[in-house]
Amino acid sequence: MYPIIEFDSDSKPVISPSFYYKALDGAEHCVICFFKEVIEKVIRENDAVIKATLRSEIGENHI
Repeated sequence: MYPIIEFDSDSKPVISPSFYYKALDGAEHCVICFFKEVIEKVIRENDAVIKATLRSEIGENHI
């Protein structure tokens, strides 16, 4: 069997986003868009509240 598809019943992860990031107050689910102009338009047109900023090689995107 290939290791990537083997089931691991150990509940403690080797890596987890929670090791590096704290949970945010806000929506339980979200859709991420990497088109900066789309994100900025949604923020502007919907009076959205910026909770955090996602930084990557392509720049910063608001969450």
